[in-house]
Amino acid sequence: MKHYKMPIDSDYYNMFFGAIRSKKDVIALLMNTIKYATTNFRVTGEHIYFLHIIVDDMNRFIYESENKVFSVRSPFRVMESQNELTFYTPYIASIDSVITSNVLSMLNDEKFDSPNSFDFLSLIEESFDQDIDEVWPLIIELMSFEDGYLRFDYDPDNANGKLHPLSHLDICYTTASTYKIGTHRKPCVNYLTSLLNNKNEALYLER
Repeated sequence: MKHYKMPIDSDYYNMFFGAIRSKKDVIALLMNTIKYATTNFRVTGEHIYFLHIIVDDMNRFIYESENKVFSVRSPFRVMESQNELTFYTPYIASIDSVITSNVLSMLNDEKFDSPNSFDFLSLIEESFDQDIDEVWPLIIELMSFEDGYLRFDYDPDNANGKLHPLSHLDICYTTASTYKIGTHRKPCVNYLTSLLNNKNEALYLER
C-alpha cells in the first residue's frame, strides 16, 4: 500500500470540507482533489488539514481536519514519477488540469441537470475539445462508480446522547440514506484506513 500525505492550505478548507449532499458534489471533490494533488502548492504555517491518497486495492482519498475525517473511493489509477503524481484511467493517459476544469465547468452548467438527454450530450461536446467518444468512458465512470462515502465525526455542537453521538461514523450522504454509528473514539485517519482496508482483519461493532 502506498500512502501520500499532503497538507491542505486553510484557504481551501471549504473546497474540501464543504457538505457532500449528492454525486455531483463527489465528482466536484474528486476533480478539485486531482487539481490540488498535481499542483505544487506551498503550505506555510501550522498544518491542521490534510489530504491522504491511499493507493491499494481500496484506492481512497481521505480528508483530515481536527474534528472530521472522511473518505471517498478514487476511481483513478495513480502513478508517481520524479515526486509528481499522475492520475489516469484505462482510457485517459493523464487527467490533467484541462480535463478537471472541463468537468467542473460541466457540473456548474444548468444543462447538467436537464432531463433532456440531448442537452447533456451537447454539454459534453461543448465542454471538451476532443471527440465525445474519447471522454464518454470518463463521464460514465464518474457518474456511476460506487463512491463509498464514509465520514468520521467528533461533533460537540450537535451531540444529543444516542440520537446524535458525540463521536460517530456517518454512512452515505443523502438525507434518505444516511445513518450514524456511534463510536468511543475521536476521528483518526489510521483507524478509518484500517476500517476500510479489506486486507486487514474486520473490525466488529460492540456487542
